[in-house]
Amino acid sequence: MQLNLDISRTRELMYNFYLLTGIKIVLFDADYNEILAYPDGHCDFCRIMHSSSKTRSKCFTSNARSFERCKNTKSLTIYHCHAGLVEATAPICDEGVVLGYVMFGQITDNPSREEFLENIARVCENYGLPLEYSDMAKSINYHSVEQINAAAKILEACTCYVLLNDLISIRKDQLVHRINEYIDEHISEDISVDDLCKQFHISRSALYRFYSENQNSGIAAYIKSKRMEKAKQLLRETMIPIREVALKCGFSDYNYFCRSFKKYMGIPAKKFRNSFDIKN
Repeated sequence: MQLNLDISRTRELMYNFYLLTGIKIVLFDADYNEILAYPDGHCDFCRIMHSSSKTRSKCFTSNARSFERCKNTKSLTIYHCHAGLVEATAPICDEGVVLGYVMFGQITDNPSREEFLENIARVCENYGLPLEYSDMAKSINYHSVEQINAAAKILEACTCYVLLNDLISIRKDQLVHRINEYIDEHISEDISVDDLCKQFHISRSALYRFYSENQNSGIAAYIKSKRMEKAKQLLRETMIPIREVALKCGFSDYNYFCRSFKKYMGIPAKKFRNSFDIKN
């Protein structure tokens, strides 16, 4: 999803979060791509995790799972990653649309340094990494559960701040373009408003408004017009039976298709086809 982002002000906010909490913070877009981070780069241990394709995929999977939970619940989630480190992720939602995610992590909630390092050593062993890599975890900071929960509340507040101050916003024209592409690709299927809202993580009211503003029509009217344009193309360029044309355009009811086409074009589908010189 294309976003409008005030990089300098967002980075300043992330710097202030880190200055206050001492915890790394990262901004991701809705497609799980990292946009900004403060501080840049990973801690020594996470850098090792990302240096191997096997463990790097584990990190990506762990992140994706947290994003999915945020996407489904529209709320913050605190969890332990695959290596046992504490992370928290909060969605940035604008009128039901998930614009992206903010995450903090690379910390531990285990007050026993010895036990924590032993756990990291087991992680390295399970992944077939040299045990000396566990020494890299010595730089990972401990935060109490109370401190983590407090930082999580501040993280949530940051998501509201970036929206209220227009640090991040959706490029609505790009979102509408993506939805249009989806409709074109699935024109033979039953496409409901609820399906689109679920697919693009957008509220019904936002979807209706985006189409009213960008397409000068309602979403249902737009979908129907695309079905009719597809039907016109098939009738004009092919000789497949009209009943099959209806199915390819998402009409399971042949009679309803015929009525809809006549109302849309002013003439029946058969007469429309006969007006073109189509050869088998």
